[in-house]
Amino acid sequence: ESWLWRAHVSVLIQACKLNAALRLSQKILIKEPTIMAGLRGLARIAALGEHNEETKRLLHRLHALSPHDPNIATGLARLAMKTGRLEEAENLCRRAVRLSDGKAERLFDLGRVLRARGKFEEANGYLSRAVDMDPSLGLPRRVVQASVTDADFRVSDP
Repeated sequence: ESWLWRAHVSVLIQACKLNAALRLSQKILIKEPTIMAGLRGLARIAALGEHNEETKRLLHRLHALSPHDPNIATGLARLAMKTGRLEEAENLCRRAVRLSDGKAERLFDLGRVLRARGKFEEANGYLSRAVDMDPSLGLPRRVVQASVTDADFRVSDP
């Protein structure tokens, strides 16, 4: 039953019917406060609406219910990156990669965080692997390779 609720919420979100998705997620949680589908729906809606504190609260609630879920670690990592907490984002991305056995999307996220932290060579490795595994990530190969050369343009402070 939970998967059906989650699918319905996802369809509403994809159709940009956020109010309907929000109402359905709230109804799910009234019925069962710990049901993952309702919490996931609310977290996605909060993230789409740029409600960072609410997103963080919901993701931590989800994490408490399912600490080994790579999707939750990824959500927390993306939120940390978005709010400039790059070291935390890197740690969470590495955790998501471990939990998901190196899924391409997780490798891609880790590569993005590493690049943002100035770890260009390591970032290039993860980004290249991710694109090799899943070309639909949409990043042209030449851009991935160019990320390493970004280091050439960095000038260290005297």
